[in-house]
Amino acid sequence: MQEKSDLWLHKRDHIVSSFARRHAHNYLMMGRKRAEGGALADARRLLHHSLDLDPEYIPALRMVAALEYTLGDLPMAKQFLGRLLLLVSPDAELLFLAGNIALSDSNPREAVEYFHQAEARGGHSEELYFNMGMAHLILEEGLPAEHAFLTLLKDHPHHAHAWDALGCARRQTKNYDGAVQAFQQSLLDEYGNNEARDHLAQTYLELGKAQLARQILEEALSLEPQRRGSRHLLGMAFAAADNYPDAVACWETVIAQGDAPPEAYHLLANAYLHLNDFALAMHTLETLVSLFPNHLPGHLQLALLFLEHGDRSSAGEHLRIARALDPNNPMLAHVLAAVKPISRELRPTRDA
Repeated sequence: MQEKSDLWLHKRDHIVSSFARRHAHNYLMMGRKRAEGGALADARRLLHHSLDLDPEYIPALRMVAALEYTLGDLPMAKQFLGRLLLLVSPDAELLFLAGNIALSDSNPREAVEYFHQAEARGGHSEELYFNMGMAHLILEEGLPAEHAFLTLLKDHPHHAHAWDALGCARRQTKNYDGAVQAFQQSLLDEYGNNEARDHLAQTYLELGKAQLARQILEEALSLEPQRRGSRHLLGMAFAAADNYPDAVACWETVIAQGDAPPEAYHLLANAYLHLNDFALAMHTLETLVSLFPNHLPGHLQLALLFLEHGDRSSAGEHLRIARALDPNNPMLAHVLAAVKPISRELRPTRDA
């Protein structure tokens, strides 16, 4: 949160006429009615009129801060929230809003602090505990995340997304049995929750149970054939079982769908290498670093493959790029140590 002095320079050091207050209230009521009817842009305009008449009209400030957050204008939401926090002692509802704004603004640590303050002031809503748990998850704080989701589930035992999130929290703490149970419960409460299927499959992959992961992911794709995340994970399940042709088919499909993550290209290249298709592996890696020029593992693997095939000039170029990206990266140090002598007998590993 910005310094209060930067947001609001005074409290009520000016006089607002009764006429202005009355019309500020009228605009507030009209804005509330528009918001209830779903006309959020009209509601915003009316609420701003209310604050033009009385800049410190607390009900309008509360409503417009929440509305700006709903409309996705985080700078405006933060500005009005800052004004409001200078005028009132925050209650649980206001602290919850502050936490939501911080979470949307990629500040989970601040969000966690607001959410816990909201709880201390009597906030116990389903949404509060869910968002609190999600903020802890982002911070990779599995135990407090688990506590938040369990608190929610006491009163809402069939909240499928809370079960799914609980499973993710348990994965962070390596409680794999508890994670599997939570993901399975999520699917019992909401059969179509493919997010939970992906998370369950990831857990099975971490446990070395590629066959179970494949079954779960094929079920997800039967419900949602274009689901890219499930197909990407299915490729990983096939690769874990040394079924590289089917793994290649998965990642080629993911890439053909567009906007594929860099990992899809990298895994596909390694699958080609396992199939002894050096040309396609090189082409895929070169495509990877052209689309994602800061992908350090891609540059390192290209360097190793170029070295393996005697192209020291191209290898050196990719090593220079890798060094510029992250000179202290341990993987880079390992590769550089291996290639320093650059002897004729050098045969670097294919997997960077």
